[in-house]
Amino acid sequence: MSEIKKVKKSQQWPTLMTSTSLGHIPEGAGPKKELTTVGIVGLDYCGSTLMNNILSGLPSCIGAGETHWIIDSKHNSNQRGRCTECYTQDCPVFSNKLLEELKTEQITNDGSWWENIGIASGCEIVVSADKRPRHYDRFGVPDKLLFMIKDPRAHIVSWAKRKFLQPDQNMKKYNQGADNFSLTDEQFNEAFTTWLRDTRKHISWSLNTSKELAVVSLEYFVENDEEVLKDIAKWIGIEFDDKALEYWDNDLHYIGSNHSVKRLNKDRYFFKQVKRDRRWENVLTPEQSEFITSHEKVHYQLNRLKPFILGSQVLMDFD
Repeated sequence: MSEIKKVKKSQQWPTLMTSTSLGHIPEGAGPKKELTTVGIVGLDYCGSTLMNNILSGLPSCIGAGETHWIIDSKHNSNQRGRCTECYTQDCPVFSNKLLEELKTEQITNDGSWWENIGIASGCEIVVSADKRPRHYDRFGVPDKLLFMIKDPRAHIVSWAKRKFLQPDQNMKKYNQGADNFSLTDEQFNEAFTTWLRDTRKHISWSLNTSKELAVVSLEYFVENDEEVLKDIAKWIGIEFDDKALEYWDNDLHYIGSNHSVKRLNKDRYFFKQVKRDRRWENVLTPEQSEFITSHEKVHYQLNRLKPFILGSQVLMDFD
């Protein structure tokens, strides 16, 4: 099997694919000669998959998802390293040939990882939901970084639910928004410490790159989605398309995530809607919630992001 070729900036790009998610570009149009990459940065369960799939509906964009699973799927039985939506079928973007060639690529941090995904999709802009700095250090730090910040109360509960799942509990009720469980003091402290540590690391890494940084509050976005998406499109340098917000109707091709958009059960909490995650309200005690929202170190980390807030967002209202 031949190794994938590294793409030179001067190389002529192919004609763009034409589909709902892959660009809205007229047949025969050609992309810019240089690819633009956008990396979503954030902790697990930060809303990166949601943002990835919405941005995939903007002109000239493909939301490639968590591409690191192409080579890391052997470490997680829940990840197949293939297109989540195409499943067992050959994907028009992440074809079997492309996947095998990417797996053989040893030098990834020169940008060829992203450029070959761009070539396969025919898109000018590749959005990655790989989230974590270690993945971007491995594949090449994207041109622009979009930092997703989520209400720490919701974030901590999302992490803790999966970390401390008990035999008499199940994810189904939680995914439906109906489960009511609690965290012991020890569990809460571990979840809080993990959030604080990882948030600090992600912010520090983002600030220490030379890349353009923009911050989006997940809660503000879901309540003002059109406004924020317009700001994101302007920041990226592309046209806005409100159809991108109804991502479940778009033709998506991405790697990873916790579930398939097309095969999502109707009883799931986020089924065909962009909504705020308030499941933490049934989990945290008033004392635990107050501990988070009043903690000096929480506010310190959030304040580090304020200079980079996109548009007129409110970073965190803690209502």
